[in-house]
Amino acid sequence: MNEKDKILDAITKLCKNAPCDEVLVTLYNTKRHSNRFSSDSVRETVFTQDSEIYIKVSIDKKIGISLSETLDYSNLKHSLDKAIQIARFSRKNPNYKSFLTAPWYNDPKISPHNITRSSISEIFNTIKTLMNDAQNRGIKTSGSLIAGEDTFAVANSKGLALYQPLGLIYAKILAMSDKLTGFGSFLSRDIAKLSLIKLFDEAQKKCSSSIEPQAVPIGKYRVFLEPHAVADILEWMGYIGFGAKSIFEKRSFLYGRFGQKIMSDKISIYDDATESGSYSIPFDFEGTPKKRIELVKNGIANDVVYDSYYGGIYAKQSTGHANVPDSTEGPLPNNLSIMPGDWAMDEMVRAIDEGIYVSRFHYINGLLEPRNALMTGLTRDGTFFVKNGETKFPIKNLRFTQGMLDAFSNIEKISRERELIGDPFQSLGAFYVPALLINDFTFTGISE
Repeated sequence: MNEKDKILDAITKLCKNAPCDEVLVTLYNTKRHSNRFSSDSVRETVFTQDSEIYIKVSIDKKIGISLSETLDYSNLKHSLDKAIQIARFSRKNPNYKSFLTAPWYNDPKISPHNITRSSISEIFNTIKTLMNDAQNRGIKTSGSLIAGEDTFAVANSKGLALYQPLGLIYAKILAMSDKLTGFGSFLSRDIAKLSLIKLFDEAQKKCSSSIEPQAVPIGKYRVFLEPHAVADILEWMGYIGFGAKSIFEKRSFLYGRFGQKIMSDKISIYDDATESGSYSIPFDFEGTPKKRIELVKNGIANDVVYDSYYGGIYAKQSTGHANVPDSTEGPLPNNLSIMPGDWAMDEMVRAIDEGIYVSRFHYINGLLEPRNALMTGLTRDGTFFVKNGETKFPIKNLRFTQGMLDAFSNIEKISRERELIGDPFQSLGAFYVPALLINDFTFTGISE
């Protein structure tokens, strides 16, 4: 019996004749081969494997959830019995209708992963060469290479049975010279798309200046945000405002504003796991097929994502965004994207008379004032002062405090190039985003 048959046989068997109203079983297996490198050598190689099998049941509008870590039927049955016991002692939820999805034909057209030991070996030979070249220029480099193999499967008592193997390849390069740092990363399900030369160049150009970082006055600036910086912001916007639970709790920046203009008409934000170039996975943790959802369309608040529970509350179908069964966050968008614009990134920088170039952010706090998407955070790994369309000198990292509805209302230009940005340990989604040129972006402090 192959792996697919073994998994589907075990989880579908559990759903049959269970002493409850409904059963949903979701399996998520992850394997990661993580390799860290620096100074022309591999410093650490780690293999991790994790298996989570969620069992969710309903009895008379009462819900129980338990977790198993193996496919052994006795363990699965024990977890099912535990979920049933939890449901029996839980309170009824009057808003609950059903978390079951009817069987549907799963034809996601996701290519099998093409990651092999020989391809990884070839990558490391290239990495060694590029690290040596960087060292000859006085730049130290380090980073990580992660190859992943995942399995996602869902079954329920309505006869649904879905199985999807997934691969991923992730590379991260850090470059450092004296007091400057640079960063580059790559994420894809297709190893053939990896260009190490491009990654090393991207990281090294941020720390090639011989000028030490200088301080600039705090205040409002025109800013050029690279795709990494845009993804850092968009991740928080998805968490605080693009899910139906945030609407239900009246804390989303979209609440009460549907149909209203809340951003520049230049920007459209959507979630689409099936888009070409995105980080595809065809269904969610309830087995519902994923749909494209227009969240902000030409600056107008349009919609949020739903699972079965919040879809039931608002009389809408699930959009395929059910979260992990034991999550308290509700449905969330995992494949946020921004529509591309008409500008090349270098053209956008040349359009800046005076401003700041930001490579990426970190330590972002997006919970300051969710209704206005007010956030704060620090720049990182390449922040530069731009004058007359040229990066003049590196600057010390800055703290921003900015309402993102205002920032996205002040968008001047959007790049036509987009990049896939994501975390290899959060493999069910990624961000597909362009660079942005924004006016009056507020910096409130300097990091020493």
